[in-house]
Amino acid sequence: MQLPDSLESFLAPLSGEQRDNFLNQIDDSDYSVHDWAEALQTFDQWLTQQNISNRPVVDMVDYLHCCATMQGVNIEAAALSEVLKDALDQFGFDAVSDSQ
Repeated sequence: MQLPDSLESFLAPLSGEQRDNFLNQIDDSDYSVHDWAEALQTFDQWLTQQNISNRPVVDMVDYLHCCATMQGVNIEAAALSEVLKDALDQFGFDAVSDSQ
């Protein structure tokens, strides 16, 4: 799978197994690799707006996976980055709460 450059650099800290897990999550979702790349950029921007410098990539990917599976069966799929924004606004992101 060809990954966008922005995604490649974001995933650089992951181990091979973590990277494979991420790619499997993309394959198992209804969203494209570009949707996931856009959503990770949105996530990064949200963390920056919250004055959070920590980027727990594995936790971020898991959070995105949950967002990707939140859509109901008969509901028209929203953009993954929009689903993410809604989830972050409603639930926040606990993976970084200890580092604030």
